[in-house]
Amino acid sequence: MDAGLRQFYQELENNHPGPLYWPEFSTEDNPADDPELGKVFPVAFRFLNLRIANTIMLYWAVCIMLWSGLSQLYELVSIIELDTRPTSIASNDRCRTCSSLPDQGCDDICSCKDEASPMSGTTRFDITNLPPLHHRTDFISLARNICQSVEYCMQDSMLGLGSSWVATPLSIVIETLKNHPNHSRELLWARATFKRVQKRGLRILKYFGHGKGG
Repeated sequence: MDAGLRQFYQELENNHPGPLYWPEFSTEDNPADDPELGKVFPVAFRFLNLRIANTIMLYWAVCIMLWSGLSQLYELVSIIELDTRPTSIASNDRCRTCSSLPDQGCDDICSCKDEASPMSGTTRFDITNLPPLHHRTDFISLARNICQSVEYCMQDSMLGLGSSWVATPLSIVIETLKNHPNHSRELLWARATFKRVQKRGLRILKYFGHGKGG
């Protein structure tokens, strides 16, 4: 899945000369900004057009879900304890010796002593047997990218379309940051921005349904 996503983004870049997006100073205020700490996101992204912005934000959102899921899976696998005890002989099975010597009177429940008795013990799975995640552990940077893209999409010139498109990626950012207390300022920023998106959506909806038959 990750390889397919990388190929998709590479093709997107190849089909558009020049950068798909670039940084500029942010001009929007947010309740999470602090006079001493400064703006949470002093830089915002600008895009070739709204369609490109929507496509890239969705790409980042999918990568967040994939990378965070992989990170959680690797963490879980690394602490799983595997049972190292050999499988015991079932009560109605015959051991290897009886199976190879059918005439030795072992047709009943096997009672041979040549099988090793079960031993107790556990071990951890060696996580180095799996491909390393490398940059895929840094899905928080993708969450920041989405936050830095919201300002462009919510411009008045987008006529409300951009606001509706940022809702899904931004909700994924919020759900991701909730599990990372070290990024509380980013979470406050995202929640405050999501409220703006919701209010703008309600303001747009009031213009619908007033025509004939509305």
